[in-house]
Amino acid sequence: MMIRTALRMNQYLVKVRDFKDAECINRRLAVRPAHFVGAKEFKEKNVLVNGGAIINGEGAMCGSFLLLNLESPDKVMELIKNDVYSTSKVWDLDTVEISQVKIADL
Repeated sequence: MMIRTALRMNQYLVKVRDFKDAECINRRLAVRPAHFVGAKEFKEKNVLVNGGAIINGEGAMCGSFLLLNLESPDKVMELIKNDVYSTSKVWDLDTVEISQVKIADL
């Protein structure tokens, strides 16, 4: 007999800012297609609920937000660190904010 234990999933809101150097937007745009491929895979696995760009006062992308279903803040940080936006020096990991949330069932 096989016994399965379900992992408890929590919901998290993540905000992370981009680096502020002038070339950051070019790095972002260069790896954006690969970032979207990964995001779609996480969406299909119900890890990613939703996400998108944070926009500054001039209408330019300056960071990202994500709503995630994961076990812990450590798992959230692992996902963020392995994203192509992190490995390509788009996201400034010193600015990551992780908040546990409860998404309304509407």
